[in-house]
Amino acid sequence: MTHSHIVDWEHGTTEPSIERLRRLTEHFDVRDDEINLRPGDPPSFGDRAAELF
Repeated sequence: MTHSHIVDWEHGTTEPSIERLRRLTEHFDVRDDEINLRPGDPPSFGDRAAELF
């Protein structure tokens, strides 16, 4: 995992493979369900409802 991989992903210019996603979640100690794979899309109804609880 390089810095450029992380920057590309944060800027939405690449979509990570399953393996890369696994390494990113391990590196940042984040659960994979906490990652928004489509940052440009508005939050889903389920995501908005979950924030209320």
